[in-house]
Amino acid sequence: MKLTKDKLFSLLKNPKMWKNNDIQAECPICHKREFYIAIKDNHPFQCLRQKKCGFRGNIYTLLSNLGIKDDNTIKENVKWVSTLSNALEIRQEDDINIDLNEVKLPIGFRRVYFDSYLQERGFKEEDYNKYHIGITNLDRKLINYIIFVIYNDFKQVATIGRFKGTKQECELLKKPRYKNSESDFEKILGNYDDLEKDATETIILVEGFFDAKNISDLLNVEENQVNTKCCYTFKCHVSEGQLYKLKLKGIKNIILLYDLDVIDQIKEQAMILSKDFNVKIGFHEFKNEKGELKDAAELIQEEFIYILSTLINPLDFYTKKVQILNL
Repeated sequence: MKLTKDKLFSLLKNPKMWKNNDIQAECPICHKREFYIAIKDNHPFQCLRQKKCGFRGNIYTLLSNLGIKDDNTIKENVKWVSTLSNALEIRQEDDINIDLNEVKLPIGFRRVYFDSYLQERGFKEEDYNKYHIGITNLDRKLINYIIFVIYNDFKQVATIGRFKGTKQECELLKKPRYKNSESDFEKILGNYDDLEKDATETIILVEGFFDAKNISDLLNVEENQVNTKCCYTFKCHVSEGQLYKLKLKGIKNIILLYDLDVIDQIKEQAMILSKDFNVKIGFHEFKNEKGELKDAAELIQEEFIYILSTLINPLDFYTKKVQILNL
């Protein structure tokens, strides 16, 4: 892909021409004027604040970060005809506050472009450009945690710290598996900035970053440019604020793919969401090597395709499915 200079200028903040036929602009991540992008095929770019930012990639990385996608197609497995002309009338209710405060990064936060823990979880080189990932050796509470920076409306609204050891090591060291910023997670939707207003029609809703990362990979959204995206909440619950934000984006269809040990909560959320959206539920009984039901982060392509081909409507799910526990 090659864009004109004028098009690149329209995408960037405070752009100006620089030597070697590059453009200098404000970095979308750290907002410093140390961001340089080339006027050539695929437009490679890099923020030169490598120790504090280091955002780099090509035009596809940049467009993804800006929430701009040319979504013209959709996988057949998740395609259905909308029965709603749109979500319910959108109006800002006095008691619905979706404003989020911007958070500071942990002391000593350093962006990383390789991590052995993440490699074991299937991360590739491009993932370190797509997601804002780092570590810190100065904040003692976050040592040995991998840190993800979460954005909503392109503001830095939360950080998620995931302990890199095993569950047993967590218990032995008396460390929480997750150590997150003091943010209003009830209002935050992970991957919200990937949604393009009135172009993204369908979202798959999961619980947590790793579930959403795997489902996005299985959808192959970067290559196929589907108008179905994956978002995540931080528990099996969609708040009024999160629901309102989905209406603002013009979302019509929601697929719930929460873990099956919370079936009662899925039933409740499906019925609530059905008032505003076309809702279906993904159900499966695939198990991992430990004999436990897989969560969305563990699914492989064939399993995911099967789930999408056997989606259940909320009423049938409510009346026919019972709680499945990992005993």
